[in-house]
Amino acid sequence: MKTKTLITVLTVKERVEFIIATLIGRKSLALMLLVLTLNVNSQEDRRSNRSFGVSLYGQLSANGYGSMRIPTLVYKNARQTFSVGFNIQKCRKIVSGIQFNYSYAVTGPNIPGKEEDVPELYFFVSSAYNFNTKLGKTNLRNEYMANRTATENHVSSLHFQSTELFAGAGLRIKFLKRFTWDNSVGLGGNYSFNFPDALELYYTKVNVGLQLRTGITCAIFN
Repeated sequence: MKTKTLITVLTVKERVEFIIATLIGRKSLALMLLVLTLNVNSQEDRRSNRSFGVSLYGQLSANGYGSMRIPTLVYKNARQTFSVGFNIQKCRKIVSGIQFNYSYAVTGPNIPGKEEDVPELYFFVSSAYNFNTKLGKTNLRNEYMANRTATENHVSSLHFQSTELFAGAGLRIKFLKRFTWDNSVGLGGNYSFNFPDALELYYTKVNVGLQLRTGITCAIFN
């Protein structure tokens, strides 16, 4: 009623200006609501592509330390995955190092335009620092066969500190709702900081070769 009274006392020019301003105001409000809706949907999409999880890997590489068990914390953001874990020698069952991994997916459910049931193919870089490792069973056996002084030099009790770097590709296959089976192969090597040169070991300070890894990841928060 007040609006009608206001329009009645206005001139024709003022009426036109009032109507235009009202229409513009409605359009601006609609545009603002549209932008807010798109922004909320975009944030929800980004959140849906993020997840935190835990993994347990089994790993064998050219570092000479034998099989490793690696419990890992994982953060995934769309194509990128970051993880940190602890190296545990299977033969000793104690923490002997720490490992960092980064991977970038080229296929998979988190890539725009891809189907959700497509396995995730990725490339990765893995680095590790081992601060308390011993030679694995296979390398110890080789050492005893090739080096007659291995026993008297107590090779089996030597502790190595080393760093390693590997790069390669892998495949993640999702099963159930929150679980992923992860397999990868990489190429790289390791370098021992405290290598006992005086013992003339069959095992060398620098080792180059493959890294094979398999494991299961469980997404806890996403």
